[in-house]
Amino acid sequence: MDLLKFMYTNKLSATTPTEVLYVLMAANKFEVESCMRYCSLFLQKLNMTTESALVYLSIPFNESMANAVWPLTDAAKQFLARRYRNITRFQEEVLRLPLWGIEVVLSSDNLHIASEDDVYNFAVKWARMHYPSLVERRKVWTSHLCYVIRFPYRLKLSTSKHLISSVIYLDLTRDECASLCRDGRVYSQAFRLGRQGFSLSAHCERDQQNAVQCFGLYLGMQEKGLESLAVDFKFAVRISPDGEYAIQHT
Repeated sequence: MDLLKFMYTNKLSATTPTEVLYVLMAANKFEVESCMRYCSLFLQKLNMTTESALVYLSIPFNESMANAVWPLTDAAKQFLARRYRNITRFQEEVLRLPLWGIEVVLSSDNLHIASEDDVYNFAVKWARMHYPSLVERRKVWTSHLCYVIRFPYRLKLSTSKHLISSVIYLDLTRDECASLCRDGRVYSQAFRLGRQGFSLSAHCERDQQNAVQCFGLYLGMQEKGLESLAVDFKFAVRISPDGEYAIQHT
C-alpha cells in the first residue's frame, strides 16, 4: 500500500527504518526508481550501524536500479571500511562478518596492516571459520576472496645466516596484459634481497623483422649494492590467483 500511495502522491506513510526498508524492497521488485531514491535517501540520513550496513548490502537490487540506491550502498561500504580499518583490534567482530561484509573490509585501501600478507592470512582464517568444507571454501575463495587480495604486494621472506629467499608475486589482469602491447612493460613493487634492490617486470616486445609480439618476464636489479650477491631465480606461471603454478622456467 505504501508503494502504491507513493506512486500517486510521492509521499510515504512509513516512518520507521524497518517500514521504509520494506517499501524499498518492494520498489526494487517493481522497479519504481523514484521511490527507491526516496527510501535510499531516508535510510542514508539515519545513523549507520554494522547491522544496518550489512542489511543494505545484502539486498539483491536489480542491476537496472543500482544507481537509485548507490548512495546508500556506498555509504554502507564506507561505514564498514572505516569501522574495521584495524582488523586486528576488531578481529572477533570482523571474523563474524558475512561474505559481503568481509569483502568490503578487506578490499579497503585504508586498512591498518603491516603488509598484504596480513590480509591474505585473515581471509584464510575467515574462510576456514565459515566454510569448513574444503570444496565450499575453495569455491568461495576462487569466486570472491581472491579478488580482495593484492597479490603483487605480498612478500614472503625467510632468512638464515647465509641464505635469503623470497616469493614475489606479479599478477596481471587480462586488461593489463593487453595494455602491454601499447605501453610496453609493467613493474612489480620493489623488493630487497640483502642490500640489493630488485623488481619483476613483464615486457611485450616486437620482433621487427618478423612482426611478431613476444611476452617476457624479467628480474631487474635497481641499483648496485655494496656487496656481491649471487641470485638463483625461477619464474612460475599460473592463470588465476588461486591456481597451481603450471609453467616454470629457471
